[in-house]
Amino acid sequence: MGLKIIANKLIVYGIFLMLLPTLSYADALTDNISEALLKINNFLDSNQYEAYANLIDFVFFSLLFVSVYLIGARYGFRELGKPEKTIAVLLGFLTAFLLVSGGFSIIELIPYVSWIVYFLIFLVVWLVLKGIHSKFGRFLLALIITLIIIALIGGYFENLDVVPLEG
Repeated sequence: MGLKIIANKLIVYGIFLMLLPTLSYADALTDNISEALLKINNFLDSNQYEAYANLIDFVFFSLLFVSVYLIGARYGFRELGKPEKTIAVLLGFLTAFLLVSGGFSIIELIPYVSWIVYFLIFLVVWLVLKGIHSKFGRFLLALIITLIIIALIGGYFENLDVVPLEG
């Protein structure tokens, strides 16, 4: 019985030794990253993503609405167990499916990105000013600071010289 165990171990070690040269071959990490980035760049430049536009929209909307429904379920139910999470995930996937099958796309949301950024800036300023007890005063000060931040950022990018890339 002892010989059988030793023979099995020798077989396993022999297979490991035969596979060892294939495990030790490796390229430089920078080469792999640069090749991957070039492939992504070529994929986007040649508009090959258009064949996958519905899939990209579905994945984006799924992640967005699953997140929203999970946040809503946390407030809607007292505890967030597996059934509630399952319902939120199914609702997120169904909403994404309905939006994609209805013809909606991420590209239609591009004009609203600046408004979303403005709202997020306002929300951060609102949270920073939580020491102010007057809600109207807090709102007004947060709005003024947000408008100043937007004006400063807009002025910075307005004077920024962008050099077009060749190629």
